[in-house]
Amino acid sequence: MASDGLVDLTHPITCTITDWKLTGGHVEYEIECKRAFDETPWKVIRRYREFDALHKQLQSFGAPLRLPPKRLFGSTKERFVKERLAELQRYLQSLTVSPLLYASPHVVAFLGTERESERGSPFLVSRLIKFQTCATRS
Repeated sequence: MASDGLVDLTHPITCTITDWKLTGGHVEYEIECKRAFDETPWKVIRRYREFDALHKQLQSFGAPLRLPPKRLFGSTKERFVKERLAELQRYLQSLTVSPLLYASPHVVAFLGTERESERGSPFLVSRLIKFQTCATRS
């Protein structure tokens, strides 16, 4: 989202979890994001708890999003992490299919697109649409 509150809906985002690492007893996922027609990707690091917080924020949209469930024990074992990574990848794909979702302030912040848009991509000039969440409308 640009600093003026505008989000480019004409250039969808693709996101791929490219790596993961165990850090301080939790797993961090490296997500590479890229806008269509822009060759410069950016990366963000997210924990499962951040996916979970995003999911809770997006429930008001009514989209059929499916986040893998929390697990209290064994969540740092390699086999489990790889399975969860695949499920989180599907979750990311479901987020980036719909402009209503990928342009929401919650997803913009989660994917770091605020910082990406501020770096001055020439494609962000094209058709910008002000996004207002359904939740703010009465």
